[in-house]
Amino acid sequence: MSGNGQTRKPGEKLVPPEGMTKSAYKKLLRKQRHAETKEQYREHRKQLKKQKDAERKAEIEKLKAKGEPYEHLLKPRNKNKLHKKIEYGDVHIEANPIENKKKIGIVIDCAYDDYMNEKEVVSLSSQITRAYSTNRTAVKAYYDSELARLQDESRKHEKSLNEKMGIAPSARLVISGVDKRLKKRFDKVLPDYANWDPECAVLTEVNLTEVLDNWDGSSGQDYSNVVYLSADVDEKIEELKPGETYIIGGIVDKGRHKNLCKSTAEGLGKNIRIRRLPIDEYIKLSGRKVLTTAHVVELLLKWCDYKDWKKAFEEVLPQRKMGNGCEGEGEGEGEGEGEGEGEGEDEDEDE
Repeated sequence: MSGNGQTRKPGEKLVPPEGMTKSAYKKLLRKQRHAETKEQYREHRKQLKKQKDAERKAEIEKLKAKGEPYEHLLKPRNKNKLHKKIEYGDVHIEANPIENKKKIGIVIDCAYDDYMNEKEVVSLSSQITRAYSTNRTAVKAYYDSELARLQDESRKHEKSLNEKMGIAPSARLVISGVDKRLKKRFDKVLPDYANWDPECAVLTEVNLTEVLDNWDGSSGQDYSNVVYLSADVDEKIEELKPGETYIIGGIVDKGRHKNLCKSTAEGLGKNIRIRRLPIDEYIKLSGRKVLTTAHVVELLLKWCDYKDWKKAFEEVLPQRKMGNGCEGEGEGEGEGEGEGEGEGEDEDEDE
């Protein structure tokens, strides 16, 4: 361009405007050229992206038709967005039938607000936040390690994806029935929950029954693949199975309300199972045999990782809970594995 802003002809001498150096004028011309071609460049990139997406989708359809693995071609942000959409209040998450076959489901049932005092509500909110963080770490580690392996294995076409991947060390985590004081606590003190990655956790006011009835777009006629964890039963859980859902009672009560989660589970019916964690079979706890909600979530994830309860217990539980302590030393604990499996311990000092 010349000094009047018009395009400069080949061989024409560059004449900067009065008061502007030649170097500054060149920079100005570069900016003008960039502005003029910006939209054109953006449109070019958009068309290239469309072309690549079309090619990728065509390749996915080819592999689907052949019955071969195609998950390595999915975009990372869409790896869990295939078919069904589940709605929890204002939150929408996609149900991936492939992922769900590998993952366990965990629901923290928070329908016990009326049974807690203010301090216990605060403690539960902290434990829920910690549970989200734990599962988020597990999700990231899972995809960091497994996607690379998946790309390699899919080229070999030796076995199907599900046969090779097994159970994933992360879960579909839903915190249900969050209302009343607990909801106010999150809204006023922990508002970042609104930005949680729904792949790592969904916090919702929707009650447990509605969550279970819509877990995989099913009608909720049968809960035979659902286990409610409670310390108040004799039958223990031996192993976790992909595709099953494990419910943790979201209550901190310091042991005041016996059999609460057991009664809740029995009221659900529909072939739901009630089980306890195998604490006595693998470790010796000092104090009451009670774990926090956050600890139970982490234990379930660690079992998925190790397939070993003893190793999971030893890695997750703090040293003060382990050993040969006398009954009653575990002050601040609630009744059992979540009133019901694992809540109950007041974690304010740990936060």
